[in-house]
Amino acid sequence: MGETENHQHHHPPPPQVVAPPAAPPPNFALSRGPTWTPAEQLHQLQYCIHSNPSWPQALLLAFQHFIVNLGTTVLIASTMVPRMGGNHGDKARVIQVLLFMSGINTLLQTLIGSRLPTVMGVSFAYTLPLLSIINDYTDEAFGSEHD
Repeated sequence: MGETENHQHHHPPPPQVVAPPAAPPPNFALSRGPTWTPAEQLHQLQYCIHSNPSWPQALLLAFQHFIVNLGTTVLIASTMVPRMGGNHGDKARVIQVLLFMSGINTLLQTLIGSRLPTVMGVSFAYTLPLLSIINDYTDEAFGSEHD
């Protein structure tokens, strides 16, 4: 039917499809209108979340956090230490340890943690388990109430 082994068919090369250049993604920020920084929106702000207070103001805020933390620390120590048979010296040592560890936790939180200016203090969540341990009279192997 017309084709023999001696004839070679030359097909034209397939057409090259060239894709149009990719359009840039739509900028949805323009559709919402202009944006302003928080300082431009709220004129009563003294500093934004990414700015730091001055050193005198930071020291004043640190002292305020210390006073708040001291109240809860003294309250917990004054409640728990006498029930455990401790004296005033034991209560002072518990307060010192709690304040020291709160300071270490706060520094770690603000330097390498979420960097929020929070005070990592004593938790009231442990008062009920601590009271149950104090009121457990099944193990009376101690020589004195202080032990």
